Amino acid sequence: MLLVEDSAELLNYMGELVASAGYDVLRASDGNQALDVLRENNCDLMVLDLFMPNKDGIETLGELSKLSPRPKTLAISGGGRFSAPDTLRVAATLGADSTLAKPFTPKQLLDALKDLASQEQKTQTASPTIWRDRTRERH
Repeated sequence: MLLVEDSAELLNYMGELVASAGYDVLRASDGNQALDVLRENNCDLMVLDLFMPNKDGIETLGELSKLSPRPKTLAISGGGRFSAPDTLRVAATLGADSTLAKPFTPKQLLDALKDLASQEQKTQTASPTIWRDRTRERH
């Protein structure tokens, strides 16, 4: 899992919290670092702050489509200059798989990650269903 947050204090806190829950944790403090980490590591999950220096989370979300595989992403924000719900709606529109407004409780963060991880497992284990309308085929 990759945690992307410009506040060193929050980044360290989240890192300790999710590591104690059994996740392997990588860290980045802005979008540029996050993209570098993702290019070099296979991360299934990412927690992405939306307001950061250098490259913010919104820009980073836009660049995730260029990566394969793309991690399931939990966008987090306290809103910055805008309201958190508005910012998080934009993030969801740009491809965030889930969102969480700051401040959040440890339980809220872990529950959101558990939900994302279960989505990832369903995606990996689902087999495609192929259906063909054979009534229109000629023999």
